Amino acid sequence: ASLTNIIKLDIQVRLFDDEGLHILMGMPSLAYLQLTVGFRGTMSPMTVSSNGFKLLEVFHFHCNISYGEKGIEFAAGAMTALRRLHLSWRARLVRLRSSDDVGMGIQHLSSLMQLQVETWCVGATLEEVEALEGPVEKAVTLHPNRQTLQLHLHRKDEHLMFKVEE
Repeated sequence: ASLTNIIKLDIQVRLFDDEGLHILMGMPSLAYLQLTVGFRGTMSPMTVSSNGFKLLEVFHFHCNISYGEKGIEFAAGAMTALRRLHLSWRARLVRLRSSDDVGMGIQHLSSLMQLQVETWCVGATLEEVEALEGPVEKAVTLHPNRQTLQLHLHRKDEHLMFKVEE
């Protein structure tokens, strides 16, 4: 009950599960969320459904999971007020998925105006980095606001990527 009036939240957690996500989604006044996740109990991504985050306009999701796990997906109808999304993740040891993996459902975020994706490249190969960025770019082409959606892809520590010969 004491969480009903929180508008802005910046939280860092080591372990985050679906129950934690449902608690955050149930915060009715939340407009700005910065969530840093260090570890997820299961290796499958958590899904943001249409049942929460009704007023959320800005979402920063930092995933420190070091095995290329994106950590999050968006269902159809999720976060209808979301204007800005910032994703940050590690590319190291990414598990390559099928070619029909379309950017974690980013195309479902109908009000999105700005998408910033930061990929940490330390110890990753170019193939691993592209496996995370490619589906995001594909999702943007399917997005209803694709003509006006601002996409910013940034590779952090790109100089520390493994080269093919390494």
